[in-house]
Amino acid sequence: MKLKIEGFIEILIVYLFRYPGAFVRWMFTGFQKSFRDIVEKDAYLNAFIGLIADLTLIVIVKVL
Repeated sequence: MKLKIEGFIEILIVYLFRYPGAFVRWMFTGFQKSFRDIVEKDAYLNAFIGLIADLTLIVIVKVL
């Protein structure tokens, strides 16, 4: 049961944070590659970057 819940949460996190992370990577590449290429390249890296970016924004908003 625990593995099913962990798998569901992992899929949910990757799905939710993939696009914000890809957008951050797209901005840092100078918009030279297409957004679709960046989204399809590495979903886990995009999700990690998106999660970190969102958490950073939340902390900044809470502090200010």
